[in-house]
Amino acid sequence: MKALARLLGWLGWRQEPAQPAAHTAAAQAIAPAPAPLAAPATAVAPELLTPRDLERLRGVHPDLVRVIRRARRDAAFFVIEGVRSAERQRVLVAGGASRTQNSRHLTGHAVDLGPIPLDWQNIDSFRAIARVVQAAAEAEGVSIRWGGSFTGFFDGPHFELTWAAYPV
Repeated sequence: MKALARLLGWLGWRQEPAQPAAHTAAAQAIAPAPAPLAAPATAVAPELLTPRDLERLRGVHPDLVRVIRRARRDAAFFVIEGVRSAERQRVLVAGGASRTQNSRHLTGHAVDLGPIPLDWQNIDSFRAIARVVQAAAEAEGVSIRWGGSFTGFFDGPHFELTWAAYPV
């Protein structure tokens, strides 16, 4: 996680504020704050993804986007990254933030999500997001894999559609 945080800082990524930019007082008057992490969704929620989140989801597989939208009803997180270029992937591998040139990010089959507020050392916050995203994926009938379950390293922000269900 430290290598990922260092590399993201080197690439100009900044820690997210406690609330996304779209959740200013004016925006809160229009859309209610996100529900607590463990609260079930009781109705169709308004769009809780920020414009920046939506931009970062551009090109991501529609099934994964559907899962992220559903999960956002029940957890406070932001989209760190969706689709990556091959060059960006090479930079991440070279810096130790990724371990493969064959990333699902290259094809729009993966996203990285960060908790609000972002604390790279708080592994429990990534696990909490994973529980909510997994529940959303099950509800949507979408097969995903969380990077926190990878063998040999922990990639807490990472969620991808499974190769078996979504081959390229």
